[in-house]
Amino acid sequence: MESMGALLPLPQRRPDITTNRGPSHTPPTLRSSLPPGCPISQQDSVRSRTVGDALRAVGQTIAKLGFADPRLLPSGKLTFRLSCQLSCYSKSDPPPSRVKPIPVSVLHHTCHLLCLSNHIRNTTMADILTLGFFFLLRPGEYASTTNPDSTPVRLQDIHLWCHNTKLAHLQCPITKLHSATFACLEFTNQKNGVQGKLIGLSRSGNPAFCPVSALITRIIHLRS
Repeated sequence: MESMGALLPLPQRRPDITTNRGPSHTPPTLRSSLPPGCPISQQDSVRSRTVGDALRAVGQTIAKLGFADPRLLPSGKLTFRLSCQLSCYSKSDPPPSRVKPIPVSVLHHTCHLLCLSNHIRNTTMADILTLGFFFLLRPGEYASTTNPDSTPVRLQDIHLWCHNTKLAHLQCPITKLHSATFACLEFTNQKNGVQGKLIGLSRSGNPAFCPVSALITRIIHLRS
């Protein structure tokens, strides 16, 4: 079988489907060939990773038919010509668009102001911000939503310790809850982790931005 390097000549420049050529950025020939519902829009461009994934899918399909993957050398590495082609594509890619994280000082100040209001809605928001930050919780996965894949954190998923003594947080007095020095959340469903794993944190030293204090406040609110 002829090698894929011979089938894929190395171009001097990759065509850009987002070049402004009138009312639509997508060339008419490409736009007319796109199937209905295709995720490529007029503002999208094909990145090197997309090309690499498409070539991998073709090569693996050929391999399933009993032939050698034309992308690969006997050693399992990409052919030199194809590797150079994909490298050329990656160098011409625009820089990735990343969402910058919120500075921790902004979260500190926000939670402090919310706690000062002494309003139950504001203190709840402060607790949620605190727990989401410390336990790396995504709202779409660990909050109660219409998403069928979400697994909301429940009251029974909370575990509290006072040093080496575990507290019965569903029955013990409120004064005993405030003595907790360590708190855990039990994750019953994790996509990339072990189911039923406990993630624990100690007090942060900042009453307005502490995972243990936030969990204690939520327990008291749910028990009342």
